[in-house]
Amino acid sequence: MNDETTMRKQPKQARSQKRVDQLLDAAAQVFAEIGYESATTNQIAARAKVSIGSLYQFFPNKEALLEALLARYTEGLRESLTIDQRLNCSDTIRVMIEGMARFESSHEAFKTLFMDSNRVSQMHTEIVQQIDALLAIQFPTFDPAPRRQCAIVGVAIVKALMPLSGPPDYLAPEVVLNEVQVSLKSYLRAVLLREAIPLPDDLV
Repeated sequence: MNDETTMRKQPKQARSQKRVDQLLDAAAQVFAEIGYESATTNQIAARAKVSIGSLYQFFPNKEALLEALLARYTEGLRESLTIDQRLNCSDTIRVMIEGMARFESSHEAFKTLFMDSNRVSQMHTEIVQQIDALLAIQFPTFDPAPRRQCAIVGVAIVKALMPLSGPPDYLAPEVVLNEVQVSLKSYLRAVLLREAIPLPDDLV
């Protein structure tokens, strides 16, 4: 990360932190409405009801705003994807998908940024690492390389199915969530069989 994608200064007072939060909230709204590429710092400043000079006090450009927003989302995802390790495999998948759905509904730009494969390395990496860690706990004999590959493909499955709730299909959100769970369970079962790892009872 270079100076062009980092904050110019960190807020040290409550008033400054409030201004930064205000700008990040505005950036999330604008990114969600028109996409990252179309968004401008002028639009974000206007949405935040601050001058463009106030925005530039903290952020040199919209790339820096994006990085700060992704850092905020990544930390939130880390908390949302913390799952009880005692759950069986099916419940783990269900809780993980429900957690992501709740996170999406409460963070306006998450879906837009999550689906942008060119600009979400922070979030993407965090989600893959969380799934990889869960797989390692559930299946201690799962070799690291195919296990990480399984996590990566699992994230790709989620990304592929999420848009079904929008045009042109408009499936009900609960239907999409259910199909994501079915798809992930089916894929995981196939991978475990391929890797000669005993299936848990809930995947037999």
